[in-house]
Amino acid sequence: MNKEAESSNQAKRSVTKKREGSDDLSEISNNNGSKYSEEIDLAPLSGSYVEKRKCANRKYSKASYLRKKKATEDLKHDVIILKEQNINLKQEQMMLISQIEYLREKITYFPGTHIPPYR
Repeated sequence: MNKEAESSNQAKRSVTKKREGSDDLSEISNNNGSKYSEEIDLAPLSGSYVEKRKCANRKYSKASYLRKKKATEDLKHDVIILKEQNINLKQEQMMLISQIEYLREKITYFPGTHIPPYR
């Protein structure tokens, strides 16, 4: 029983030590009171790996930039084409409206026909 009380007290001490903001994060105490260190690898990554990642990131970034630039240029080109088509369609519409008006006037000269005006 004495051992259990002692391990309980040590566990309580480690909890209070953690609550107090202990800077010793590499040591962890387990329930039976023994301490062992947890090794944390804080060594910087190898230079070649970092350089490879940077190079790959630059490559993907440039590819993404070029895809976005091409998509933007394609959209601008589409806008130009659609504006030209819109102008042509408006001209065609005006021509058709004038033809409809001409034909309506021509029909009104026939007796007994009544066609309401366009618009």
